[in-house]
Amino acid sequence: TFLKTMKSSGIRLGIIGFLFLVHTAKTTTYTLDVEIGELQHDGTIYKVFVSMIGTHGNTAEMLCDANFDRIAVTVSCTVKSDVDIGFFRCVWIKNIGEDGAGFVRLGVSIDDQPQYSDFKEFHDGAIVIIDDSDPVSVCLPENYEKQKNMV
Repeated sequence: TFLKTMKSSGIRLGIIGFLFLVHTAKTTTYTLDVEIGELQHDGTIYKVFVSMIGTHGNTAEMLCDANFDRIAVTVSCTVKSDVDIGFFRCVWIKNIGEDGAGFVRLGVSIDDQPQYSDFKEFHDGAIVIIDDSDPVSVCLPENYEKQKNMV
């Protein structure tokens, strides 16, 4: 009887402990500000997905829910994740169609704290060209921590 009680109590404590861990996981909020280029085809009618990459891993692929079917404007989306990625390093970004997009600037805030947004430009002056469902990673410069500490 004692052994049965201990086993069943252990199971109950295990479940309670698991539920406690689930409820105490920290949710991180990422806000992306995406400036869409001025060219006719810089916007996209397709959905855009992102994943945040850090020193300890990455989030799942998440829908960046904004209207990217415009040009020469800045759109914002907010995504949330319980995954601890460590220090933020990159944004992985893609669309799910055959219509590409050109982004001139990509800013990221984490829990309302602005992060570095002066990502190196490439490909005809656009910061990010996503096309035909091919993902692109946009990363902080390797010396970002040194630059940040010098300011």
